[in-house]
Amino acid sequence: MDPKYLKALRKAKGLSLRALAKKVGVSHSLLHLYETGARKPKDEIVEKILEALDAREATAIETPRESIDFPIINPLYRIEKGARKRELLQIESEVLELLHIYMEIEELVKIAKLPISKALDPNFFSKKYKVKDMEELEDIALVIRKKLYLGKDPIHNVTDFLEDIGIRVIYIDGLKDFWAMAFEIEGELPVIALKRGSAGDRGRFSLLHEFGHLLLDIDSTIDAELACNRFAGAFLFPAEEVRLQFGKKRKSIGIEELKLAKFKYGISMSAILHRLLDVGVISKSLYRKYRQDFSRKGWLVREPVELDKESPRKIKRLLLILEKEGVIDVRTRMEYEYRLFGIWGV
Repeated sequence: MDPKYLKALRKAKGLSLRALAKKVGVSHSLLHLYETGARKPKDEIVEKILEALDAREATAIETPRESIDFPIINPLYRIEKGARKRELLQIESEVLELLHIYMEIEELVKIAKLPISKALDPNFFSKKYKVKDMEELEDIALVIRKKLYLGKDPIHNVTDFLEDIGIRVIYIDGLKDFWAMAFEIEGELPVIALKRGSAGDRGRFSLLHEFGHLLLDIDSTIDAELACNRFAGAFLFPAEEVRLQFGKKRKSIGIEELKLAKFKYGISMSAILHRLLDVGVISKSLYRKYRQDFSRKGWLVREPVELDKESPRKIKRLLLILEKEGVIDVRTRMEYEYRLFGIWGV
């Protein structure tokens, strides 16, 4: 029995060390040794522990892993210069493995005929929005927001939003210079991979940057990365909202103003400054002044206030539903969570 599984399962059942030890008939100190891996329990003790926890080593059902074909994915690379081809292949491999796990879980949901939120038609991404000028991205962002019934309100959780429309958001370890990458899948909705542990504002912006790569047909005369940055900024903080919050023209911007806007719209203070420049609220010289000030204070690396990190919640919810409906047991759910997130009992 995996010690981490034993501890996570005990906590999931709401039992203290002493309570479980009493049920099993061992001392709580010995049970602690089992949980830390310092001692290995005998088979008969394992059986008593599983019985006391109403669990078992085997999974409740056979998963459809072997019946699912690995899809062909087409990466839309976004990685810093200097990354080698084998490193990119490493990212693809990690994404493909995790995607297969997602597809297993989705197949279990289908088999059990459980309700699942309706996703977009994959053809939604077949129509690309042509971009011949950077300014067009402001209107394109609004058009897409309208199609997805977002209006101009702040997006509370970008990961939830993308998952709700059917995009699988996968968090991976990736490489040092990796932040995010979008993958197209023939006949299916795309995948966006994000570096695990990304700061809240960086993660949100990176996800929507990749969303832009999936939707935009950018003219060869325009820098695609800058265009997707402009799209992500306009999607998070529409031009009209920028002017409502800061006015049409400003000669100076207060740091507290930037902090408030950051928390309201979920976008970094640095990116807000760029939005103010984009929509003409501040001049280039004023923008450069603030950037230099941010650089001197170290705020381009770490801002004085941070947003909470997001995480994929849809797949966790599906696993909980599958467990509660008796399709899988708690052990299987926790195994899936371990394979996806690297820790027991997330």
